[in-house]
Amino acid sequence: MSGLNFNKRKSSAATPKLTTYFKPREIAANAAAKNAGECGDEDTTKLNEPEGRDYRGECASDLDLSEEEITSVPEGQKEKKPKRFSTDPSYWDRHDHELVAFVIDTSNPRNYDPSKFYFTSSEKREPLGKVRRANVDLFYRKLVNGEKKPRDWLEFSKRNGSLYCVPYFFFGEERKYSMAGKEGFRDWMNASKAISDHERSSDHSHAISTFFNRCEPQDKIDADFIRQARIHQDYWREFLHWSVAVIKFLSSCGMAFPGSNQQLGSVHNGNYLILFELLALHDPFLAKHLATYGKKDKGNTSYLSANICEEFIQLLAKKVEAYIVEELKEAKYYSVIVDSTPNGSHTDQLCFVLRYVLPDGAPVERFLGFLPMYGHTALQMLDMVTDKLNRHEIPIENLRGQSYDNASNMTGIYIGLQTRIKVVNPQAEYVPCSGHSLNLAGTSVAESCATDVDFFSFLQQLFNFLSGSTHRWAVLLDILRATDSTQTPRNRAEANGLVEKFNKLETAVLTVILASVLERVNKVNKQLQSVAIDLGIVVEFYSSLVAFTKEVRDNYNNYEKQAVELFGMEMGSFVYCLLC
Repeated sequence: MSGLNFNKRKSSAATPKLTTYFKPREIAANAAAKNAGECGDEDTTKLNEPEGRDYRGECASDLDLSEEEITSVPEGQKEKKPKRFSTDPSYWDRHDHELVAFVIDTSNPRNYDPSKFYFTSSEKREPLGKVRRANVDLFYRKLVNGEKKPRDWLEFSKRNGSLYCVPYFFFGEERKYSMAGKEGFRDWMNASKAISDHERSSDHSHAISTFFNRCEPQDKIDADFIRQARIHQDYWREFLHWSVAVIKFLSSCGMAFPGSNQQLGSVHNGNYLILFELLALHDPFLAKHLATYGKKDKGNTSYLSANICEEFIQLLAKKVEAYIVEELKEAKYYSVIVDSTPNGSHTDQLCFVLRYVLPDGAPVERFLGFLPMYGHTALQMLDMVTDKLNRHEIPIENLRGQSYDNASNMTGIYIGLQTRIKVVNPQAEYVPCSGHSLNLAGTSVAESCATDVDFFSFLQQLFNFLSGSTHRWAVLLDILRATDSTQTPRNRAEANGLVEKFNKLETAVLTVILASVLERVNKVNKQLQSVAIDLGIVVEFYSSLVAFTKEVRDNYNNYEKQAVELFGMEMGSFVYCLLC
């Protein structure tokens, strides 16, 4: 190994992993974790939101870290996978010390809301044929004043449909109460009385006291180490929350992140570091962090580098994608909107958008990402679309609509993308993009009339002439006068040609008519781009636009009268009105 590679390897090993400073979601333990198939539930780990600033508390929910990311393995050692525990108490072993420690750390292992849970697995048929089962009232204690207090110590097993007292399960006598036994409590006829008696017993109180005493960190032999570790974790968690807030702000504004260098105080270090420097002027925590870690050499932990920024962006992107997919699966049926667009490096890519209806009835459109273009044939784009859906486990059988522009490879009735998707799912109806269709119709109408083509060509020449010089643009009201001695002969000759065009009544008539028509088309086009629009409203907009154009044709005399009034204005005022 070369010296350079050795230093790189040493530097990467010395830098703690980003996710080291996040706690996994606290879940209850399982003693039978060695048998993954028997264990049952497996929960992904998430960040715990630390107490602190309310306006940054939302950042904690922006990341979703797996247990493999939480676990840091030193270089040269064999990776040891973390032990998983079930949330179902019927799998627990009260003599498993790791399980006891894990449940104590979590304090409350319940991972469901009893008020929204159906206890179907607890059904039990009595001798007289009546079926009884657990109910939500068992999880609440009713006080004398009528107030209800939750019984957080009570846990339900979905596996065998029994109830367990978690503190007494670990710190009580198994033979004394069934709620501490392996099978749990299932006497639903006497459930309310039995649970109340157990709750008032001295054994239960002793178990609760023991449980919460074990939860106190000062009662542990490694209390000082735990305290120092938590201070260290809280410090870095605090800074990483700031980092998430900065990244969310920059991304929401569409601004670039790192610059050409990563040095604090440089004017070329990019928006990411500059924003930290600005915030540090008003926040003591950030000011101390930048002063302590901002000037250190490469290889030291600071979490200010472009790599950390990029890692956060990827984590946030995965979280947003997961949220959209989860929201879509809840809606079930959806439509796809696909269009190709080049990026800044002139590389063609496919824009992939999903449209579906939320449970409250509001339609939404979610951008799910860009797809790299491998070709422009319908078959190649079909592979890209289906691969994207399969990657997110979105069933194409639930696809009910597809919308593209009017390109032949997308809309072809024989081998177009919409036809190939309908072969896979005949219920995926194709609807052309209404806004793009309106633009194509307007372009086709304008190109079919030689007078309109000549008029728009004149406007283009006028714009090119005025924008070609800052002086001509500044003296807009006087620049078209051929007597302007400050202009070159070539410019004066070009101005004479434009003045001659202006002096035609035809120009004024076209200006008035087309200004009215294009203004109406522009308003309709903006409405067609609304997310909440449906096909019925689109048809109404099209019909109103057709009726308006017919009305313009019938009112030609009024437009001609306006043109004559406009033509009678002074030349400078006419130019000003035309360009405004």
